[in-house]
Amino acid sequence: MEQIKNNFKSNILLVSTDKYLINCISDFKVKNIENINSFEITSNVFEARNVLNTQIIDLVLLDIHLPFINGLELLNTNKNQPFETIVFSNSNKFKNEATKFSIFEYIIMPSNYEFIEDNLTNALKKIYKNFTFKAKLNNLKNWNLNFQVLAKYKTYQILS
Repeated sequence: MEQIKNNFKSNILLVSTDKYLINCISDFKVKNIENINSFEITSNVFEARNVLNTQIIDLVLLDIHLPFINGLELLNTNKNQPFETIVFSNSNKFKNEATKFSIFEYIIMPSNYEFIEDNLTNALKKIYKNFTFKAKLNNLKNWNLNFQVLAKYKTYQILS
């Protein structure tokens, strides 16, 4: 992945017990460390909820097949959180249900490393685009606020 931006670093949460998936994502992290601020690995929905409640996460990499509770339950209880999600499963069985949560991608495992890497790269690019859009929107809001203050000041000067 080409470097996205020096000042942009994403926060990633991997929720999985699958060794192959953990190794793939860990390799991706090492190759792209300049774009990653934090990288958390949890093995179940309960641990993942704790991370989501205490940290700002940009990308959730979610294995559906988890101990105790199906991984989709994490999405169901965190519907309003603004993170991208890539869902991993060993079948299409949950694809329709997963797509109801506006996920970025649904990947059938096992998949090769390059396919996973491409999807992670594309997700990070989307997150970066959203990040820059929000920054531009905030600049526009600040400019508008400054203009309003200036306009009130000029009106005050004319009336004085």
